[in-house]
Amino acid sequence: MGTKRILRKLLEDTTDEFSNDDKPKYKAVLFSIDGDWVTDFPGRTIDEVGHKLADRGSRWYFYPFEGIMRYTGYHTSPNEIVIEMGSPLEFLSGKTINEISKYIERNQDELSKIF
Repeated sequence: MGTKRILRKLLEDTTDEFSNDDKPKYKAVLFSIDGDWVTDFPGRTIDEVGHKLADRGSRWYFYPFEGIMRYTGYHTSPNEIVIEMGSPLEFLSGKTINEISKYIERNQDELSKIF
């Protein structure tokens, strides 16, 4: 192997190593009172995503239910599992987005009294 190829290989290995550390591993999923959902706030740790959720601001008022899931890329399937749900729906942790969405939709009258 020539010197150029060795250096290129070392650079590629180093670049991959650093870029993997910077890639998000988790993201937030936010549910509205009628069961609609969006994802946002990618982060490297669950705590980082939690801090972003705490600082999200009033524009997210219509998405009061929050959870954290693994980052699987830009597109999210409704069959992906939510690792951790926030209060008052923490008992839904470990369920899919679709299951949580349907629960919220079925119980929106009771849940709307909380907010």
